[in-house]
Amino acid sequence: MPINPELLAFLHGQDFVQTISVPADVMVCQSGDVCENLVIVLEGQVRVYRPAVNGKSLTLYNINENESCILTASCILNQTLFPALAVTTTDVKALSVPPDKVVDWLEHEPMWQKYMFGLLSQRMVNLIELVDAVAFESLDVRLKLG
Repeated sequence: MPINPELLAFLHGQDFVQTISVPADVMVCQSGDVCENLVIVLEGQVRVYRPAVNGKSLTLYNINENESCILTASCILNQTLFPALAVTTTDVKALSVPPDKVVDWLEHEPMWQKYMFGLLSQRMVNLIELVDAVAFESLDVRLKLG
């Protein structure tokens, strides 16, 4: 879900929202990590995936420009540990939002509510598509889709 320009201006106007840069191929979150901030990607891409014991991995989703990680949001809201791995696939420029603001805005800021619920909805659709592909499509078809 693209971020609303009004919400983007709101975020840039907050002293505690930091702009960060991360080079490509950096592991930004590992399974079991505490989620200390919610990051909104402004430029670049982050891959969120689950590794398998056989060395393969399954991409859950990519975080593209103007998107955020719904797993991180869930970890912040539920005070749980991150259940996957996240790595930058390109150089990334992003906004970093402290967890207390993620929670406060979800309760009191309609623009933030709309963004977060839109992101959740988009990720649920992506997850259903992924499950359908893994469960019902042949390997040939899945390789063409990816």
